[in-house]
Amino acid sequence: MKIKQNTYFKILALTLQALNDELYSRQQYYQIKKDSNVIKLLYLALLGSALILSVCALWLAVKEMMTE
Repeated sequence: MKIKQNTYFKILALTLQALNDELYSRQQYYQIKKDSNVIKLLYLALLGSALILSVCALWLAVKEMMTE
């Protein structure tokens, strides 16, 4: 059970790290070019999918802890 929990938390940590890196790179990009709607929509899609993945990983980790 511990291995599964660690895997879920690693997925969560990697997702949040990737999201943080993406936020930083997009912040640098938007300082150069601020009016691209396509990039903004793709970025919102990335944020949404990262949020869903994070919530699922966290929910699975909590579910595993509750069943022990």
